[in-house]
Amino acid sequence: MKIVLFLYNIFTWLLSKLPLPLIYFFSDILYVILYKTFGYRKKVVQENLSNSFPEKSAKELRAVEQRFFHHLCDLMIENMLLPHISEKQIRKRCTYLNPELIETQLNKGKSVICVTGHYSNWEFLSGYQLQTKFKIVAVYKPLSNKHFDTHFKKMREKFDAETAAMNDAVRVLLRYKSSNTQTLSLFIADQSPTRGQSHYWTEFLNQETSIFTGVERIAQKTGFPVIFLKMRKISRGQYVVETEMLCEDPQSAQANFITEAHVRTLENLIREQPEYWLWSHRRWKHKRETTTSEN
Repeated sequence: MKIVLFLYNIFTWLLSKLPLPLIYFFSDILYVILYKTFGYRKKVVQENLSNSFPEKSAKELRAVEQRFFHHLCDLMIENMLLPHISEKQIRKRCTYLNPELIETQLNKGKSVICVTGHYSNWEFLSGYQLQTKFKIVAVYKPLSNKHFDTHFKKMREKFDAETAAMNDAVRVLLRYKSSNTQTLSLFIADQSPTRGQSHYWTEFLNQETSIFTGVERIAQKTGFPVIFLKMRKISRGQYVVETEMLCEDPQSAQANFITEAHVRTLENLIREQPEYWLWSHRRWKHKRETTTSEN
């Protein structure tokens, strides 16, 4: 496995030296292989899209499906090259439209929780560490393969952000809080919880959906304001991020308010341009049981 990763790193380093038009030419080739030839998770994508947008015609769904696979291939190529991208390049690739919403909290002496989904290229968000005095902590779900888990941790920590496993997030954030270090913790909150994890059921994209309650529970425990990061793709390799305050005082919020707020904000973002969400993920693999009670 180490040899495979070594060869992979050599290949991606060489690929990163190519001009952008040629890099995205490889993405177009990957699209033909992945979508046209092998139909990678095509049935999963088609089922997710048809269930999420019953109002769309077959032609419209087909168009979203094709645009999604083009984006997925761009995403794969971009994240293959992320370990080799320079600070200057990541600044150019990802622009923050209103960072003052976040930085105002820094001036107030507060830490913040930022939440988003698997939309656009969420991996680029780690580059915000270059533009802020916050200590960025990227909260993630560890991979079962230790070699790949290490690879992705290094990728996310390239610009000096720190990674923390979901189970360790509270401990890490409270440790920084006790040392008066202001943190910006980043949560990707649209993964599918397992049956044993704390979750909440709501309607999302026309389907009953289980949602992690981790963001809300951690916000209420720490008192950190919750901000949503709306990341939009404006062209190949170019993204803009708009910030939106969801809850400035989590400890006074009603139960499930924060969870509903980030779910609705993500849902509206997806409806704007659905092709940029990760439709190949089996998001609705768990169905609600009649005996299940909301947490």
